Amino acid sequence: MSIELLARMAAQTLPVDCVDDDQRDDLLVLRSAGLIAALLLRQPAAGEPSGPIVVRVLAITPDGRRLLRRTRAASSARDLQSVSKPSA
Repeated sequence: MSIELLARMAAQTLPVDCVDDDQRDDLLVLRSAGLIAALLLRQPAAGEPSGPIVVRVLAITPDGRRLLRRTRAASSARDLQSVSKPSA
């Protein structure tokens, strides 16, 4: 899921390049939503005029960081609720 990928990107030292098709699509969704700053690059392969498209993630935007904080807070609240529920 894109939010999980956003969390993984936030845990890494940026910039990060991604050529994986599935991740690339998710990163483009995150970029379109304004959650990351990213560039699309075409890396030429040896002997070919055009190579694979690479997404270079430059930064997590303030909106992306807010979303991650809300997601973590919601997850923590669910964890607390499951712990505090009495067993039947």
